Amino acid sequence: MIDFVLKILGGLWKFILEKFLGQKPSINQNLNMKAGRNIAVEGDINIINLQTEGFSLLKKQVENSESKLKETLKEFMRLRQEEKHTTRSNTVDYKLVMDLRKGGPSKENKTQLRTIFYSSNDNLARLQAVLVLANWCRLPKDSINDLIAMCDEGIKIADLISATSEKAVLLAYKGRFISVQFSDTDMDAAFNIKLSNVTGIPLITEEKRQQTIQKLRELDKLSQECFASAQKIAKEAKSLEALALVYSLIGSAAGHRYIHLKHFGVARAEEEKQLSKRALLLAKDIYSATGDEISTAYALHNLANELRIFGEKDEAKQITEKVKNIATKYNDQQLLKKANVLMDRIISGKIPNYTGGEEFEL
Repeated sequence: MIDFVLKILGGLWKFILEKFLGQKPSINQNLNMKAGRNIAVEGDINIINLQTEGFSLLKKQVENSESKLKETLKEFMRLRQEEKHTTRSNTVDYKLVMDLRKGGPSKENKTQLRTIFYSSNDNLARLQAVLVLANWCRLPKDSINDLIAMCDEGIKIADLISATSEKAVLLAYKGRFISVQFSDTDMDAAFNIKLSNVTGIPLITEEKRQQTIQKLRELDKLSQECFASAQKIAKEAKSLEALALVYSLIGSAAGHRYIHLKHFGVARAEEEKQLSKRALLLAKDIYSATGDEISTAYALHNLANELRIFGEKDEAKQITEKVKNIATKYNDQQLLKKANVLMDRIISGKIPNYTGGEEFEL
């Protein structure tokens, strides 16, 4: 009964704090959802000081890739004709997944994709359904726990049918979703501690605080490990497309960690910003090297979105104009719509409310 009352009080005071004492950092991304940090919340709401081995490893991997990009691209392009692709399926379920993907992230399409994932005997169809659902994630409407479980199942399927590139991408998505879990857990704990200090009512016990610390450590470590493994597997698969997607997700995740850390004044925020830029530029350079102008434009769009958050609005605006020109050239209405929305946000400075959710399409 006491726990129930404390939970109700916590929710009420969290609402009041969001309204009058400062809102949660807003997430305003077109492909990302991200968190994870070397937590060192200042003042009376100190939570934890995480070790940063996982982050350091990921940062080192990206830096090494950055320095060896030309060599890597040359080798990948040489082997491109030998690159293994997952065999297409001719089943009704597989064809339906492909059609649904073209239709966009409506509620009905998501329902059908989940139905195929749950009921189909075609592993290729199930694998593609997971990839599309991960790409269409919208919070808080979609369940993070369900998405992580689907990614885990998709990874098992990828292992079963030797779909290495898909496995790499799903690992990156999993890392991104776990980052969101980390961010939410961290923010909830910080609110409860802050509320305890403001009201004098203990909304978090010492035992619960220690449990939260352990959970945060595990989530931060697992997220970074997923990203590091995704990068390694994509390189081993010699798949340029998978590697570019992995870097896009790493970059967007680092961008959100920047938002999260900056909100609490943690020094690691600056490192996350630089990691975000490096990873997103790697994604753009890979697409550019393959001559895929549309994918390059999408990568530039993702970069511009992060630059806006980093305060580089003029640069973001000019990049977005380039994206609009490419989208118009290829009559890509989806990209043009995204670019126009981003331009409006750059100009207005408005950021959607976190609780409103947003689709995060690559």
